[in-house]
Parts: sequence; C-alpha cells; structure tokens
Amino acid sequence: MRSLVDRLRASDGARWFRGAAHSAPGLFSIESLLRGESVTLAQIRDLKSTAKALIAGGSTPDEILRGRLVYILSVAAALAHHRVYVSELPREEMLDLFGELASSLPAPWDELVGLADLRLEAELK
Repeated sequence: MRSLVDRLRASDGARWFRGAAHSAPGLFSIESLLRGESVTLAQIRDLKSTAKALIAGGSTPDEILRGRLVYILSVAAALAHHRVYVSELPREEMLDLFGELASSLPAPWDELVGLADLRLEAELK
C-alpha cells in the first residue's frame, strides 16, 4: 500500500491518478463509483474482481498499482453507497488503508474514501 500512496503523492500523482482512473478495468466509467444511485452493488463487485485479477496478474508495477487503486475505490464505493463491505481483507486492515489513502487522493475521491472510512469505523465499534 505504501507504494500506492507514494505514487499518488509524487509530483505527477494527480496526472497519474487521472490516467489510472480513465484506464480502469471494467465495463463502466470509474467515475460512476462517485454516483451511488447509478452504480449497482453487482457492478461494484465486478469491478473489484477485475481489479483483483489485475493485482494478481499485472505485467508491470504500474498495472498492479492501478489494480490496487481500483480495488480500494470499489470497496469504498460499496461501503459509501450501499453500506456493504465487499472485501476479503480484514476490516481493520481496510480501515488503515482508507485512512492512509484518503489524504492522498484528489477531490472528490478523498470524500468517497473518507465516508467509507467513517462507515467502516462505525461498523467496528
């Protein structure tokens, strides 16, 4: 995860994020993750699964980082819009990832991850 945060915080991190978001795997625009009413939980799960496959089979470090980014944003969208946790990672680990990543993302993605962080934290109490 540290390498993803480092990549986002690099001098060209915002440009990299835009490119990673626009080349995200899946059948719909990653921007739809920001609009909860227009993306179904099934679509989010499909995107998460595709991202997971990219993490496992990415041919370059950049592809793997893009997969990690999309995976975490998918999990965040499921929590933020549907209040469903869709990851196999322990919730505490994802909570740490959300906290670390939220401060590195551009708006409005930071808000999506921040909301997911709050919902997951409340769930763990």
